Amino acid sequence: MSDLALDMLSRIDFRSGIVQGVGPGIPVAHKFGEHSGDGDGKKQLHDCGIVYHPYLLCIMSRGASFEYLDDAIASISKIIFTEVDEQHRSGHE
Repeated sequence: MSDLALDMLSRIDFRSGIVQGVGPGIPVAHKFGEHSGDGDGKKQLHDCGIVYHPYLLCIMSRGASFEYLDDAIASISKIIFTEVDEQHRSGHE
């Protein structure tokens, strides 16, 4: 059942957030969630998953617009991916 769950999470159609920040062809099994409506005008966007490079990443965000939050998650994901990739290539895992 865990293989089935990972397969389903790898086929999520949300190509922004964590997925946007990783290198091409790197599989990501992830789940995202969004929330608005607390009456304060703030929105929340969260994206957590397994990046098969391999590492786990969970980014939770809160702000004025989903577009801004999506871009912020992608930027953080790219920073993490770049650092992990450099360590992986240099053999410092």
